[in-house]
Formats: sequence, C-alpha cells, structure tokens
Amino acid sequence: MRIVVPGKPMSANRMEGIRAIVTKDGRKFTQTYPTAEYKEFLKRFMEATESTEWPFAATQPLKITLTPQFSNKASDLDNVAKPTLDALQHIFSWNDKHVYEIHMYKELVKKGEERLEIHVEELEEKDS
Repeated sequence: MRIVVPGKPMSANRMEGIRAIVTKDGRKFTQTYPTAEYKEFLKRFMEATESTEWPFAATQPLKITLTPQFSNKASDLDNVAKPTLDALQHIFSWNDKHVYEIHMYKELVKKGEERLEIHVEELEEKDS
C-alpha cells in the first residue's frame, strides 16, 4: 500500500499545544489540544487516502517505510513517525501496535515540493 501526502511532513513537536487552566475553585492543571497545524495535516492525509482501502487484517504484523521529503535540511527525521502512525490509526481505525518494523529515509527537495511518502506492507515471517 502506498500513500503520498502532499505538503510539509508533520513533526511530532507540533502535534499538540498545551494550555494552563485554573478552575473556579483555584485548582490548576494543563490540558493538551491538537494544533491547527496537526488538524491541517490530518485533512491533507484524509484527502490523500480518500479512495484507499486498508488491505491488511486487523492484527497483521506490518512493516512501514516513511520517506519525508523536506525543503529544510535541519528537519528531524525521527519526528515524522508519531504523527504519521497516529494519522493512519485515525483514518483507517487500525492500531499501530501491529507495526513491527519501521524504515525511514530523509530526502531534500525544493521549497514547495515537500511531501510524505508512506509504504505499508505485510511483514514477512522470519524462520525460527
């Protein structure tokens, strides 16, 4: 299964915002919320997958290859995995605990040509 999400790949650092809340009786706590940037990423992800069916059994062990294409060489490769797996879970009602292998490759492109390529495949059974 191949998915291409146009636009800048999402960073885990920008998925959630945090706000401080004080209740009427003076108790303080923090609350996280999805950022506008993360909501926009989910929208792009949904558009990229609108005609895609999840072809795997619910408990099938999977291998995922992520190729984020950045225009900034300072972008961190490792920050792409969490928002991508969370988006796959959100859109396909699937649990990422079935991912047993992840490969990631960072590519540099011109500004405006950023995108995220995702390949999902069944993990081949290893001989014991």
